[in-house]
Amino acid sequence: MASFRRRPYVVTLAFVGAAILMALIVRIASAGQARVDAETTGATQLSPAELEKKYEEVSQLLVTTDYRPRSFSDRDNKYEEAKQFLDMTPVVSSTPYVEGHAHPKSDALKEPDLYSKKILQAMERAHAVGLVIFSSPFGPDERVPYDDDMIARVVNGHGEMLAWLGGGGSLNPMMLDAVRLNNTGSETQRKVREVAEKILRNGASGFGEITLEHLAVGATQTYDHMPPDNPLMLLLADIAAEHGVPILIHMEVIPQKMSIPADLKRPPNPLELQDNLTAFKRLLTHNPRTKILWAHAGLDNTGYRTPELMGRLLKAYPNLYMDIKIVPARLAKNPPFSADGTVKPDWLKLFQDFPDRFMVGSDQSYSPDPGAMTAPGSLRTSVLLVNQLPKDLERKIGRENAFRFYSFGQAK
Repeated sequence: MASFRRRPYVVTLAFVGAAILMALIVRIASAGQARVDAETTGATQLSPAELEKKYEEVSQLLVTTDYRPRSFSDRDNKYEEAKQFLDMTPVVSSTPYVEGHAHPKSDALKEPDLYSKKILQAMERAHAVGLVIFSSPFGPDERVPYDDDMIARVVNGHGEMLAWLGGGGSLNPMMLDAVRLNNTGSETQRKVREVAEKILRNGASGFGEITLEHLAVGATQTYDHMPPDNPLMLLLADIAAEHGVPILIHMEVIPQKMSIPADLKRPPNPLELQDNLTAFKRLLTHNPRTKILWAHAGLDNTGYRTPELMGRLLKAYPNLYMDIKIVPARLAKNPPFSADGTVKPDWLKLFQDFPDRFMVGSDQSYSPDPGAMTAPGSLRTSVLLVNQLPKDLERKIGRENAFRFYSFGQAK
């Protein structure tokens, strides 16, 4: 295994992450929610005290292990063992909720009926009453292992509980490549419209996941970028408005020209990032009837996606919505949780000021293996956040906003 030199800021981030993880699990245990389902996970039943002790060990390991996101740390067996323990500890939501941001496993799509059954079983265990699933945002140089039709076959027939978005493996690489080659003219626009309208005819609830700014956080990830106000994106916004469906976007916000953050300074990321906030505002004003969902509130890699910035944008643009993602081992720059595991006051005020504009979006991938479909870490922390909200916010952010936004059960 290759060794990495430990950096002070890495250890600090890991320590903060460990502290929050430990605080969160204590809260779960005290509420009687820390339960391991031996039938579905194969894990041994642990008492709250044993669970807390195990989390102390995991927390210490996170501090003393050279932490790197995803594939960097996956080579460390001890770290991986701790990560597996975290993923085997499901959290049941205190209220029925909708998972608004999930991705499929390509192999599972080959058996759509079995896969939809497994997804519905996992949802029942986690107290989920709805789920939105869609392709990851593939880049133009990546192999796309499945298409929109395969996702549609899993979802169609289960419209009361499942919805899907299209374009992550079709529109997204097509648009990124065209922008890169400066080939956004009428012929490319015709192709974008053709693909987009086919997606909607097949029953999609909208378009996504579309990349506007994607930083390579893990070693195997790509850097992808296109201006939010490029001609193809504006066209897609018009198509979405025509059909009354939303677009889900992935965008690290960059309000001004800046150097790449030190923890992301490695290929394929560029050394310098350009302002995309100005162009994002132009996208939002281009067609006010287009609902734009900006994914991953709570996972900020540039340091600028603060509650203050999000509040200003939500106030200025009523067609802007967001989903919430919190990765426990990589809390990024502006996490919603304090060190004691409670929701920070500025985040709570953001939710209170805009109660109809947020929903859960953990970004988990659903595997056909029941043990891997219970509650990965990012879903766990998203659910824990919702569990702490006042009842009216818990209901809206937990499920009502997503049901309204994605039109579950309605003919499309």
